Amino acid sequence: MAGAVRRETLRVSETLRVWRAQTDIEEGAAMKRAFQTAEAIARPQGVVVEPTEYLIDIHFGDWQGELAMEIARRNPDLIRAWMEAPHTVRFPGGESLEIVRHRLTEMLNDLLPRHAGKTIALVGHSVVNRVLLCIVLGWGNELSLIHISEPTRPLYISY
Repeated sequence: MAGAVRRETLRVSETLRVWRAQTDIEEGAAMKRAFQTAEAIARPQGVVVEPTEYLIDIHFGDWQGELAMEIARRNPDLIRAWMEAPHTVRFPGGESLEIVRHRLTEMLNDLLPRHAGKTIALVGHSVVNRVLLCIVLGWGNELSLIHISEPTRPLYISY
């Protein structure tokens, strides 16, 4: 974990301690960085992180692992659409925001009733976090273009 992210993660954990908000469940994407962040937040709370496939970032299909510059060179129209109207794009061999939204809605429909009235920390990646925010706020995926000025900072939502 990078220094700034590590410091922010410790700050989240300390905030929970000060609030006396025991995290009852911690879900982290099965991907290494998100899972490490989830563990760093959960450890001081004495909570075990439950890895979940639901929080894995959008699957970029044929683009997975490619450099953005190379993708833009080979497929400028699709990359432009992703930058300007991401809710209209489905990556070749991959997912769309609607597919991500469906998977996250399924996760919330399972998680929230089982943990009603408890604090739940969800740790994911950029696209997943933006779609999750749209779901919680009742927005459509077209608003996933929202700019989060401090992407490594926590967002506290009471739902």
